[in-house]
Amino acid sequence: MVRQTLEEADLSPEYLEIEVTENVMLSNTNLIGVINNLKALGVQIVLDDFGTGNSSLNYLRKIPVDRLKIDKSFINDIKDEEKNDRIIVQAIIAMAHSLNLNVVAEGIETIDQLDLLKDSVENVQGFYVSHPLCGKDLETFLLQR
Repeated sequence: MVRQTLEEADLSPEYLEIEVTENVMLSNTNLIGVINNLKALGVQIVLDDFGTGNSSLNYLRKIPVDRLKIDKSFINDIKDEEKNDRIIVQAIIAMAHSLNLNVVAEGIETIDQLDLLKDSVENVQGFYVSHPLCGKDLETFLLQR
């Protein structure tokens, strides 16, 4: 279905990202074969909500993931010195980069969060950047940047 859709849309596969949450990845052993087939097409695979499930690092060895998204629950309190969230986030980023994975920080809602992470991660997502936009609003947003 993905191959057919890419052909119908005349879209090169590297421009399609499929996000799979960590919990789904861990609970569905048949998913590894599907992901390998998608990677063979050239589709990008993103491991979403990393750190919220049972974080089986063994899966990072077996599954051809391109990008890892740090769950916003770790980003929320990244400035709180009493919590270990900053240390955990730094460890996730270091591990991901060691595995040649790009890192996305989800849930960026303040300039402080952005300042702490902008030099460490490849991408950020969150209301600080923009609220969700429909297609036309996205076009306007991008043209204004």
